[in-house]
Amino acid sequence: MIAGAQADALIILSNVPGLLAEYPDEDSVIHHVPRGHLGMVESLAQGRMKKKLLAAREALERNVRRDPGRFPPACARARPR
Repeated sequence: MIAGAQADALIILSNVPGLLAEYPDEDSVIHHVPRGHLGMVESLAQGRMKKKLLAAREALERNVRRDPGRFPPACARARPR
C-alpha cells in the first residue's frame, strides 16, 4: 500500500487458488487464517503470494474491512465459474 493511503476494502484478484500449506498441492489451500496467526503462515508463501500476504497484513493493521463472499458487480462478472 501507499503510505498515508486509505481504503474501504482490500480486494485481491489472483490466478491461483490461494495460500497453500504444501506447495504446489492445490488441495492444501488454507481457507482461513485468524488475524493473530498471519505471521505463522507467512513462511508458507512463495513468490507473489508473499506480497499478497503483506498487503493483507497492512490492511488489517489499518482496519480495512474484510467482506468475504461479496464482490463488486464487475468482479462478480469476471469471476471464473
